[in-house]
Amino acid sequence: MKTLKLNALFLFLLCTVFSLDVDAQFKVKKYKHAPDKTIVVLIGAANTSIDETQFPHLKFYYLPELRTGQAPDFITRLGTKNDLSNWETFMLFLVAKNGVVAYQNHYGKNMIEGYQRTSGSDLAWSILNKPLIVPDKKPLEDYLPTYFTKAKDAKADKKKLYTEGADPTFKDWKKGDIIGLELPDFEVNTAQGESVSIKSILNGNAGLIVFSGIKGNQDYSMGKAYPLPLLWHIEHVLYNYYPPRK
Repeated sequence: MKTLKLNALFLFLLCTVFSLDVDAQFKVKKYKHAPDKTIVVLIGAANTSIDETQFPHLKFYYLPELRTGQAPDFITRLGTKNDLSNWETFMLFLVAKNGVVAYQNHYGKNMIEGYQRTSGSDLAWSILNKPLIVPDKKPLEDYLPTYFTKAKDAKADKKKLYTEGADPTFKDWKKGDIIGLELPDFEVNTAQGESVSIKSILNGNAGLIVFSGIKGNQDYSMGKAYPLPLLWHIEHVLYNYYPPRK
């Protein structure tokens, strides 16, 4: 009887230890149509308290704040149409293997706050099934099988063109709709300051590119400041990975 009690106590303590690490990692399979990596481009003053290692399925790159005029021309111009550098939101673009933008959408912090207030589940609001704004009214989940699992090209819109140094003249540019545009190449920086082109990162593969902002004087070490909750959501929903929330 004493042995049984000791075993029960050991199991209880073991479960307690695991429960303390419940936010760290559950060994489960990723969403079957997810890309191998999602590219995250953060705009603003680099903050060393952002721990990239918490997000093994995300590849991080950085750009200067758009208003400084130091960011790539295309991104600076696109930023006047889409709020790329807001740290409380993100813009997501799906680029097919031929480099054409197949999907785009904007996601706000209400997505994260919504599931925290209600069910406590990331799936209550999801980048997969909650298309929020035009130009695309279908959910991301409808696109991932085509462009990642089947690796098909996206249809290019011949009217959608971009030339360095000038605003595009196609009609949809006014509302920031670049679906059908071949994504122009531009340079981004690693956390170590190395410059690399977005096309070399994609390397002929389809990719999800997420743009969000970072706030230079914000403390990200506690894991509560945006855009970290948005990035946790991507890890959870696309990859079934639970990053440690320190």
